[in-house]
Amino acid sequence: MHNESTTALERQLDQAMPNWRSITAEPNWPRWLNACNPADGRLRSKPFVDAVGRGDAAYVIATLQRYAQEQREGWPIREIGERKPRPAKPVYTRDVIRQNYLVHQRGGFISREDAWERLKHDMI
Repeated sequence: MHNESTTALERQLDQAMPNWRSITAEPNWPRWLNACNPADGRLRSKPFVDAVGRGDAAYVIATLQRYAQEQREGWPIREIGERKPRPAKPVYTRDVIRQNYLVHQRGGFISREDAWERLKHDMI
């Protein structure tokens, strides 16, 4: 059953984004909405449902546009609890790189030059 705020929200959506009904009918829409937002790691559905309840057309439109853009660009949908893939090699900060070079300069890799070369190559 529609109430006045829902009807008003639908009118605003019809004006701003005439294809919103077809977007919400797409098979990936519920899966995307119930997945984690990569920006903050929280589910997208809670703030979206709250915005619909408040009649916040701006938030609803922005969410629908974000979904449509990600679908056009082929972004994968991250499931709940899914983690970002780890990089293939470690990430070295400037401080760690500086420390490793100091250890090398002070002779920390004497008779282990091959280990130093591997580490140096890995840090670059």
